[in-house]
Amino acid sequence: ALKLEVLRMNRNELTPMEFGYKIQGHPDALIPTARAKMKNAKLDLKYAEIDVAGHLIECPRLHDNIDVMKTNQDYTEKFIKGLGEERLEKNGDWIFRKVAAEKIADYVQSFKTLEWHYYFDSVALADGIREHNDQWNVCIKNGPQKPDWEITFADGKQEIIGAQKRKSLRTKNGKYSIIKVSGSKVKVGAGGCTLVGVEKDSFEKIKCDWENLPPEFNSKNGKIKNVPDEFILHYLDHPLLIIHYLQLTDEDNNEKPMFDDTECKVLALSLAFPTKQDYKEQKTNKMKQKKIRVYLNTVAQQLADEEGDDILYEDL
Repeated sequence: ALKLEVLRMNRNELTPMEFGYKIQGHPDALIPTARAKMKNAKLDLKYAEIDVAGHLIECPRLHDNIDVMKTNQDYTEKFIKGLGEERLEKNGDWIFRKVAAEKIADYVQSFKTLEWHYYFDSVALADGIREHNDQWNVCIKNGPQKPDWEITFADGKQEIIGAQKRKSLRTKNGKYSIIKVSGSKVKVGAGGCTLVGVEKDSFEKIKCDWENLPPEFNSKNGKIKNVPDEFILHYLDHPLLIIHYLQLTDEDNNEKPMFDDTECKVLALSLAFPTKQDYKEQKTNKMKQKKIRVYLNTVAQQLADEEGDDILYEDL
């Protein structure tokens, strides 16, 4: 793990002060000096086991780098071609059922996000996907906006995918140029995007179940809220990978695209993990169901905190 951290740091031209090493957070025996010399030292363990069951994990922080985005586009188009010929169309979206965990893990691991993006650690997520070895569903989300993205399936047939518009923010932190999809909201998919993964129940049933919950679970200021994705995940039979094609526009100018579509397609991912735990129990009981171990880069966490992101590891 430490060697991997050094490679990541060098690849991104960062210094140890800017990046921080996993040597600070190894849960076992990796310490910077002999124990005999650490008479009064306190070893602060920096790792966490996050519970992915019943959670939607996305990558709303992207490299502001055309080459990186083009690499993600190439990986994604290769992944789509390898999904097989059997697929179905649902409200304009394309769905692939029961995809092997290894194939999902390889794709997630290859998808380049910020190395300090600690709530979408692609390596840790890929390891967890392999370990739990579930069959996945995959959705290629079709949006209403131009420009189009032409994708090719395993049988050679081509389809046009429209973009989803997202107001976004360009920022810089150290040597990183960052795109913050949807600003500080930490959100890629629109609310309810995980409905595409529901195979048996209707939205009417899910909505009825939501409205029948006690007010402390479904209401705010006396008004019932829209059905959230975290509730919909209780109705999924398989974990769900959603591939989003985005048209990013500046928060101050919603009509001006950030990128020339001929140079690269801006892609982002959503990983939806189902749960069989009762929703009310999940909200009140923090017992972890499906664990993935993530080693926290404390420098990264400080950077994210400074940015004002709306999510913390304690939420997972």
